[in-house]
Amino acid sequence: AGGAYVPLDPSHPIQRQQEVVRQTMAKLALASSTNASMCSSLGMEVVEVTAALGDLNKASSINGSTTVTQVPSSASGLSARNAAYVLFTSGSTGAPKGVVIEHGSLCASQTAVSKKLGMNPDTRMLQFSSYVFDACITEAIATLISGGCLCVPSDHVRMNSLAEYITAMDINWALLTPSFIRTLNPEQVPSLEVLLLGGEATGQDILDTWFGKVRLVNCWGPVEICVMSAFHVWESAEESPLTIGRPVGSYCWIVDPEDPHRLAPIGCVGEVLIQGPTLFREYLSNVEKTNQSVISPLPEWVPQQAREKFSRSYKTGDLAVYNPDGTIKFVGRKDTQVKSV
Repeated sequence: AGGAYVPLDPSHPIQRQQEVVRQTMAKLALASSTNASMCSSLGMEVVEVTAALGDLNKASSINGSTTVTQVPSSASGLSARNAAYVLFTSGSTGAPKGVVIEHGSLCASQTAVSKKLGMNPDTRMLQFSSYVFDACITEAIATLISGGCLCVPSDHVRMNSLAEYITAMDINWALLTPSFIRTLNPEQVPSLEVLLLGGEATGQDILDTWFGKVRLVNCWGPVEICVMSAFHVWESAEESPLTIGRPVGSYCWIVDPEDPHRLAPIGCVGEVLIQGPTLFREYLSNVEKTNQSVISPLPEWVPQQAREKFSRSYKTGDLAVYNPDGTIKFVGRKDTQVKSV
């Protein structure tokens, strides 16, 4: 429909919920019966998502009517530049910082990711991430546009019997953090074929445990680039666990950490810049922060900058170096902030 959403986590403090609603000026909430009163207290109109809602739509269809207004696309004002969602990160100050992603960036990113990873109608993806984290975007959107199946456990199952659920639902794909995957072993989840790792640096212990049991993929990317900017499929347990591979959907450049207009020499550590159609639009209502993080116009050496959506680059704050084979290895952060993808 060309609209935008912002997810809320009911476990977060009410003050954070209020700040998110205030910044986004959200007016409508889709919520379970359990969380309807919380959303109502935030000043939003609430639609409870229950089985009865599905029955209502089914009945309307049978009666020859519909609950959805049909708007001709020519008159709807739809555009790839429309905001698709806003995700909030804490930022270095701890204050919620809204990252605005457009529909065009979402489509470009998840189409590229699903194709590069080889998702297809046989993909059965575990939906594990909280809705307020961007990993949820790839779990849901990349899977569904590939014709795959998204398997959504209850909160109780997610925390108490996830391995049994993965086996029972014949789940063959999962996107998990290295910390969480250490609580499982391959024998517990025999149906799992592809394991995507993200959110934090991977350790050698994970390669030792999981390599050869699944297709093991290291995923890297900031929330500003619509989930995933690069990934690496390990071909050997002897490879560095910090290799993040090659870019997907956009270009990655390694530049002088003190001067983003200069490329870092090959083999030297530099800051990762990302250029292309997967970039975010802005930090919500924060022009200064946006301008500090985005380079535009680009240096003359940057290719393709005349193309639409290739005229800006984002300074990730992540340090990396090229491996001899041209893949990228993550080194660390420019600052001391803990990185959460």
